Amino acid sequence: MTSRSFAYTPFDEQIKYYRLKATSVIEQVVYSNVIALKSTSGTDVPFTISTFVTSQLTVNASEAFQYRIADINGRTIAIGKGIKGINSIDMSYKTAGMYVIQLFGKSKQQSERFIKQ
Repeated sequence: MTSRSFAYTPFDEQIKYYRLKATSVIEQVVYSNVIALKSTSGTDVPFTISTFVTSQLTVNASEAFQYRIADINGRTIAIGKGIKGINSIDMSYKTAGMYVIQLFGKSKQQSERFIKQ
């Protein structure tokens, strides 16, 4: 089996619709479901985080922010502030499991899940 990848960044901000056509070796044709591809420009996602964490959670922020980290039961385990750019949050003292980080910027807010290994 051959593995192939493809990357495309459109010039406009409109939603693009996409589906795959697969043809088997016996010439059987199958189409995938249609999916909508939305823009991922920096204005849509003000914060990006590392989703698998061992000791440091990395947050890349487009603006200064405040954060709140909660465990999967909703208990707040950390609160803090970050600056524009790359920030590291120490998670080495936390137990393994799933956590939620809420990021609050001046213009936007965002929630993300991550796994501490």
